[in-house]
Amino acid sequence: MKKNRVGPKYNTKNGRKGRRKKERSIEEMRKSYLIKAIRKITLYWEPRKAAIKRQSIRGGSFQCEICKKVKQKGSRKVDHIHPIVPTSGWDSWDGYIERALCKEENWQILCTICHQNKSNIENDKRRNNKSNDEAFLFEI
Repeated sequence: MKKNRVGPKYNTKNGRKGRRKKERSIEEMRKSYLIKAIRKITLYWEPRKAAIKRQSIRGGSFQCEICKKVKQKGSRKVDHIHPIVPTSGWDSWDGYIERALCKEENWQILCTICHQNKSNIENDKRRNNKSNDEAFLFEI
C-alpha cells in the first residue's frame, strides 16, 4: 500500500515526486507567452545581426565589449546595453517592445562571464527596487 506523501516536493493528487505547478492567471500566462514570442523575434532582428557582425573576428571569434578579451563563438552572448525590462521594473508593453527591437547601437556582444555579471547586477537592482516599493506600500 502506498503512503500518501505530502509536502512541497510531492504532488498530493497522485503522490508522485515533483513540485506542484503554481496556478497562474490568464494575464500571467498571456504575458509569459508574449515575452517568449518577442524574445524569439529578436533573434532574427537585423540590427542584432549587424551588432554580431560588427564584433566578429575571423575564425568565429569575437571580442567581448566589457573585458575586451577575444573569445570563441560558443561563449558569445548578445546583450541589450539598456535592459529590456528596466531596473525600475515593468513599465509597459510599448516600452518592452521598443527596447527589445532596438537599434544596433543598443546591442553589445559579451562573453558568458561578463553577461552573467551584468545580468546579476541588473536583477539585484530590480529586486531592491521591488522591495523598496513593497516597503513603501506597507508604510502607507
